[in-house]
Amino acid sequence: MSRLTKFLLMLLVLETTTAFAFEINTFSGSLFSTNTTQMDDSLGIAGYTIEDFEDVNLVSGLSVSFTSPSSDPTTTLAQLHNPLAPIGGSLGPFANNTWDGSHALMNHVDNLFPSSALIQSGTPSVSRLTTFHLESGASSFGIGLANFQNVTSHELLVNGLSVAVIPNLANFIFGVEVRNLYIRIDAEAGESISSVGIDTVGGSLDGLVFDRVAFSGAVPEPSFLFPFVMAIIVMMKKTTAD
Repeated sequence: MSRLTKFLLMLLVLETTTAFAFEINTFSGSLFSTNTTQMDDSLGIAGYTIEDFEDVNLVSGLSVSFTSPSSDPTTTLAQLHNPLAPIGGSLGPFANNTWDGSHALMNHVDNLFPSSALIQSGTPSVSRLTTFHLESGASSFGIGLANFQNVTSHELLVNGLSVAVIPNLANFIFGVEVRNLYIRIDAEAGESISSVGIDTVGGSLDGLVFDRVAFSGAVPEPSFLFPFVMAIIVMMKKTTAD
């Protein structure tokens, strides 16, 4: 193998290994505002496609799935979840669990907060992993978290890989009637976000609330370096063969 070929292959390796990177930006729940235009500016999601969970149909390009109990990705919620609606027993209602409007998404296949009777029965009531799927990929993704309590821990997954322990992120606070954190994930050049997951990794399962999902549909253009390097290698091989 010639030195030039080795050099080109080294460039190719660098290109393919450095592309898989994300920047995680976090924002305090204190930035919440009923003026969503102002809030979106503060969170850096102005102009993004927004899913507010105020109806059962998700915006185009977004689907959600649950694991343990499990479901296939769906674009239609089973029902609306209002954190302020009476639940029964000793649970709820829960204030400060939305990032807009009056509805949000639970980590539950049926999008409901389990009753105390269901919890006491031992029936799996909430899912361990909630995953948001982006059909065409995205360059940036944001999500508001609420009701994360100090009884378990959670990992943030991007494209199926763990990238952070959520309680360790800056600006995060535990609490039931609390907007715990807003997370915005930005893909670096050459990368695309195809899925984002919230995974319970320790302790007991608990009801989690998600809201104000935002994503930028403009996926970064693939780098020119990969096809350029490959074309040169192919031409060199052809010349050598001749």
